Amino acid sequence: MKFKTRYIFNNRKTKFSVDFGVCPFMYKTSKGGYASDECPSCYSARLLSVYPATRAKIENLVFNEALLDDFKDDITKISKTKIRALRFYSLADFDNTGEVDFIHAAADIMPVEIFSKTLHAFYRQHLSEVASHDNVHISLSLNKSWDDRYIERLWLDLIENGLATNCQLNYTFIGQEDVRLIPYISVYHHTRPKGKIELKNMFGKNRVCCMRDENGKEIIADRISNTKGSCARCALCRLPAATADGRIMTPKVMREIYDTV
Repeated sequence: MKFKTRYIFNNRKTKFSVDFGVCPFMYKTSKGGYASDECPSCYSARLLSVYPATRAKIENLVFNEALLDDFKDDITKISKTKIRALRFYSLADFDNTGEVDFIHAAADIMPVEIFSKTLHAFYRQHLSEVASHDNVHISLSLNKSWDDRYIERLWLDLIENGLATNCQLNYTFIGQEDVRLIPYISVYHHTRPKGKIELKNMFGKNRVCCMRDENGKEIIADRISNTKGSCARCALCRLPAATADGRIMTPKVMREIYDTV
């Protein structure tokens, strides 16, 4: 499928994704690949290090607001493929306030799902603007680089700004990090396949990322090392925010909490 802009990428988990440049958390290594201190074991950095054509494409991208109409045409073409949603920021992350118009233009056409660290770390003041569209669902990504106190303050920001209906927090355990319940986290992920099984046993399959295959079926334990999971029939990133005791907020709980703010 050909597109007018270069912002569309093929994506194994979501079929298509949108990126506008290299993630600001990444830096180039001496070998020409990418790494990130804030996100050890970054999957996107590994992909850019392994696939030179993809690395060259994203390195040469130039964000251009004048391409908005062409971008709309690209998203209209994608919407006709009947995929569940369009993923923003698979290889990179939000890094330009002009991207808000592109996100909302896509959301006018089809559901948009965003995974982002920069929207809470660097662009917190723009989070409400990005989330103001009803068809935009945001999962703010965290790991051990951000402590529990930071996570609590971030959750309070979501509540105080009325964003907990279409924003949630996700957390990735890295390496040998012990799994645990973390207040306010809706979705959990682990860099180790066996760690995903530990998380599933603790929270159930409906709170753990990458536990479903392309058909939406649960990935069984003896296959977990051979698959990365798929987003095709999984909408965990649309779960609402969680409470301090780790429970997903129901509409009733949301009303109760918002009434106290």
